[in-house]
This record gives sequence, structure tokens and C-alpha cells, in this order.
Amino acid sequence: MEPLSHLSEDERVRLLAALNKYPECFSETPVFCDLIQHEIHVSDDFRPKRLRSYRVPENLKPKVEEQIQELLRLGIMKHSKK
Repeated sequence: MEPLSHLSEDERVRLLAALNKYPECFSETPVFCDLIQHEIHVSDDFRPKRLRSYRVPENLKPKVEEQIQELLRLGIMKHSKK
């Protein structure tokens, strides 16, 4: 099945035109956006709930670790302050 077969011909033309006009927005390599800075401010007495971590299936762990390392290497993700 063709990936765009669910779109009408006009929708396909418009989508492909947008992809061609803004290729930097549709790259396979993630990039860091610094247009806005976000922080979460909490009160001094705030204590987060202790929740168990989400379990990653064993067969996916190598891919998850690879993606984490790539995001750290590219500077998109960084270690938390706490």
C-alpha cells in the first residue's frame, strides 16, 4: 500500500509541496529548538510523588539507550539539575 494513498490528489500535492518548502522541519536527525525556555517552578515544600519507572521491554532497551545517547550527544537533552 502506498503511504499517501489515503490522501486525495490535491492533499498529496499540497503535502509534498510543504515537505519540499520546509525540508529542515522534516529531517531524520532531531535538532534542538531554543526559541523558548521552559522551567517548572515549584514551592520550597514541594515533594514529588515517588512513582515507579516505566518498564522498557528488554528487546527495546538497546534502541532506547541509543536514542538517549544521541539526544545527549546532540545537546537536545541534558541531565536534570536534581
